[in-house]
Amino acid sequence: MFFMKKEKYVFDVTLLGAAHKWCQKATRNALMDGKSVVVANTFTTAKEIKDYREIAEEFGILLKIVNVNGNFKSIHNVPEEAMQRMRARWQDITK
Repeated sequence: MFFMKKEKYVFDVTLLGAAHKWCQKATRNALMDGKSVVVANTFTTAKEIKDYREIAEEFGILLKIVNVNGNFKSIHNVPEEAMQRMRARWQDITK
């Protein structure tokens, strides 16, 4: 959602840190409002999911991680070489 500009996905790697902070803040705010939250993201390492684990702990809620398995194409036109880098660093983060 952070990278959506007029209904078009416009990724800027220089804003990736800001995008993650934005998502974490939006998650926390929704939980404070008593809402259920689903975060759909490309968590490929334990470090990338760490902040969401901490948010879940903070609110005393169960964090459920769903792995999507398969060799899917990007809906955001992520280059294949970037997809391969993500696959190469994959860690099982469900633990």
